[in-house]
Amino acid sequence: MSQSQVKDGMIYFSGGSRGVLLFHAYTGSPNDVRMLGRFLNGHGYSVGLPTFSGHGTVDPENILSKGPADWWEDVKASIDFLKRQGVKEIAVFGLSLGGVYGIKCLEEYGDELVGGGAFSSPVLPETENNIFPVFLDYARKLIKNNGASQLTENRRMENIEYQLTKQLEAIKQLQTEVRMKLGEIKQPVMLVQGGRDRLIDPEAIFEAVKYFTQTEPRVFLYPNSGHVVTIGNERRQFQEDVLSFLTDIQWTKETG
Repeated sequence: MSQSQVKDGMIYFSGGSRGVLLFHAYTGSPNDVRMLGRFLNGHGYSVGLPTFSGHGTVDPENILSKGPADWWEDVKASIDFLKRQGVKEIAVFGLSLGGVYGIKCLEEYGDELVGGGAFSSPVLPETENNIFPVFLDYARKLIKNNGASQLTENRRMENIEYQLTKQLEAIKQLQTEVRMKLGEIKQPVMLVQGGRDRLIDPEAIFEAVKYFTQTEPRVFLYPNSGHVVTIGNERRQFQEDVLSFLTDIQWTKETG
């Protein structure tokens, strides 16, 4: 299997006619899901790892200059990209915020997608989380690493805090919209959660399951994993579980 870098930060592992899209986390990059992508590609799947607009940068303000609408455009572009590569059927997954978009794909694209899921994702808007302080810590570290003066750091952080508040409100609106359509999903769904997640409430996954009324999500729990379950110490079992989930999906077209 081969790897090629394409525009807008999209990483593509060429494989067969069955494809998988893996969306990274908020403030993250394709590195969040690269190991899973390589693993699935090794089993014959074509795999796309998009980069959300504003991400993969040393300037936290770049993330805040974009928003949910931009990221949804990135998602749609990645689906179109796989189709142009000759991929006939697509499954979609994502980590954290990326998983919210994975679920949104299942809602909006319907039977154009064969299934998908979310890893450590705050699918419901009321999910308790520590995203605000974690982002501020992340931003401050980037600014310090860039050698900014204390005065510059303080000014940038003040602006970042204001912009972050607005962006998280927009993300909560996205979550609300996604929650409203969970009952419309009919495709197979995989929901993953690490028991040692400190970014979101690990118990929220059980509340989310209740909203899926036309499909029964398969829930996978990894008690010794944190938020980034894709690279945690239970990642090998996690990878095998994702592969098993994909194997069980009713793909309708021949491989090749």
